[in-house]
Amino acid sequence: MSHSDKYASIYGGKIVGGLPLIVMLIGILICAFTGNRSPLCYWSAGFVSVVVGFFLYKDKDVFANTIIETMGDKVLCTVIFAWLFSGIMAKILSTGELAMGLIWLTSELQMPVFLIPLITFIIGAVMATATGTSMGTIAAMTPLMIPVADAFGCNIALTCGAIVSGAAFGDNLAPVSDTTIASSLTQETEIGRVVRSRLKYSLAAAAIASVLFVVVGIRTSNTEIASAVALDVSNARNLIFLLIPIVVVLLMLRQANIVTALVVGDFLGVVLLIVTGKMDFAGFVGAEGLIATGISGMLNVILFTWFIFVVSGLVKKAGSMDALIELLSSKAKGSRSAEIICALINAVIVFCIVSSSSSVALCGPMTRQIIKPYHIARDRSANILDGFSVGICAMLPYGPMGLSAVSLAVATGCVPDTFTVGQMLPYNFHCILLIIIFAFAVITGWGRTYETDEMLALEGIYIDPEISVPIPEGAKISKYQYKGGSEMV
Repeated sequence: MSHSDKYASIYGGKIVGGLPLIVMLIGILICAFTGNRSPLCYWSAGFVSVVVGFFLYKDKDVFANTIIETMGDKVLCTVIFAWLFSGIMAKILSTGELAMGLIWLTSELQMPVFLIPLITFIIGAVMATATGTSMGTIAAMTPLMIPVADAFGCNIALTCGAIVSGAAFGDNLAPVSDTTIASSLTQETEIGRVVRSRLKYSLAAAAIASVLFVVVGIRTSNTEIASAVALDVSNARNLIFLLIPIVVVLLMLRQANIVTALVVGDFLGVVLLIVTGKMDFAGFVGAEGLIATGISGMLNVILFTWFIFVVSGLVKKAGSMDALIELLSSKAKGSRSAEIICALINAVIVFCIVSSSSSVALCGPMTRQIIKPYHIARDRSANILDGFSVGICAMLPYGPMGLSAVSLAVATGCVPDTFTVGQMLPYNFHCILLIIIFAFAVITGWGRTYETDEMLALEGIYIDPEISVPIPEGAKISKYQYKGGSEMV
């Protein structure tokens, strides 16, 4: 592919080509600081950014085709579908009054209110680790736990942070997670090896996050509301709607994708509503019915996400992202600087394309090229790649994980439409700690190991002598041993 075919011609060149994304980010910040914090308000920033891109592109046909191609992005299509059907599921669980059943059960078990955020985090982490999907975990957990937290006087933003934190834990660690698979394969190493070496980072972040969820839970819980909750035992029958998230999780455990799981879950929910007499025909098809309100409640975040993908696509087609990566890559002078550069490239790409899996897939080959000459262990580079991608993506105020959790929380009716991702982010403890821990590891060298030429040769991997950098004297050598297809740590 020639240069002219790969990149679009831009007035001002590749540097100016990044302007649409910069304009969008500035627009979002302006909206946020002026009190316009809804995704509805962010549409204006997206609109202005697309217009800026239009005037920068010399060939308007290329501009139009880039937008059309971006609209067909697999990640974008999956996210949109998941949000639409998650919105319907939130309405199903709300109509079925599952929250009332869970509140009754919580009261019967006499669960301390301040533990609800911690329990939410743990359940979400287990679910996401088992299924490998952060979005599926958020879709299943939010309609369940937000109403419970609201009824018992828990901080809604804290509970939202616990949901996203748990989802990110599994996304980062699960062997079946797309980011784990992509980070392992792009670094030319085995998934099992990467998961085992990643435990120390993930568990360290999770342990500190757990303490924070308990401490903040104690400080922010309204025990007066909790003690005032008195529910009729008849609410116990609403627990039948627990079948919906259970079925969704079981399907994902059996490797069904999120699209299949949500379709089945929503169908089951509609059947249960009809059988229990909680929904009639008008409640299904009416303008204020289940489907209409479930879908319409998610349109604001869907359209904002569409703007994000379109603007990112325009910047990528302009070649601006590749130009920045090439510049940073030339600055590597040693193991530490190489890792720092890889982390910076990763951060830039996550900010631009707002997808941890896409970021890992895009950054992986480049990370391997930058890291390889320094003999840094491949599981180490895979962990840095995945840790920063998942952590940063989950902390973006315009990222799909935060937007999904907040939008579904609003859909439950427990919080007003003015509830924003910004209110949740300070409580996204695991993701904050994930970024801090990996930044600490990169800067200090904690966990950094190396692989000798002999170790690499056993797997058919060779480093060009012209670019190979000797392993620092006294450096820690990886304990991984290749056994002809098996591995031992």
